[in-house]
Amino acid sequence: ALLLGAMLSAAARRLGGRRAGSLLIALITLVAAEPLARAVAFDRLASRTDTRVLASQWLVEHLPPGARVAVIGTRFWSWGAPEIPAGLQPAKLSSAASSLSEQGVDYLVTHDHELFWSSVDPEQFERFESELRPLADIDPAHRGGRGAVFEIPAAYYVPYHGLCAVDRPGPRIRIYAVEAPGARGDRSGPHSGL
Repeated sequence: ALLLGAMLSAAARRLGGRRAGSLLIALITLVAAEPLARAVAFDRLASRTDTRVLASQWLVEHLPPGARVAVIGTRFWSWGAPEIPAGLQPAKLSSAASSLSEQGVDYLVTHDHELFWSSVDPEQFERFESELRPLADIDPAHRGGRGAVFEIPAAYYVPYHGLCAVDRPGPRIRIYAVEAPGARGDRSGPHSGL
């Protein structure tokens, strides 16, 4: 920044003559416009409610007290997982059980993102899919937006490039009701608007 400032100042003095001050202001404005726009976009995005918080709020508002809720998608400690609110019971999944209902799970929450610590194992999900009914889909992606680039080692859900591709930070979270295998119920799609 100091080197760039010195270069702009020298260029303004050399090219601007008596109007060096005005030229320096114009050059600084031109050079600062793009980083300033990105900083404002980053702050706007980071200030929005994370999908994990929205998911926890949804669970409190829609699930009965005492419901057993399992979470899949966690690859690294509990990083990326939405918090199971007080009043609901977190359920641990057994790799030996063949179904969620067999394990006493009432609801399943998945969290998925291109970052490695928040990704659903497709084989695990496929094993349970026949007993799941979608309830909510909380997607951080902007409708039709592509091109967000995330800093993998930073473990941060706000991109550093392609900010317009997402509406908010966080992984994509889907919430499902668990039904006994073969049960016929309302198979309507997830709630929208989140």
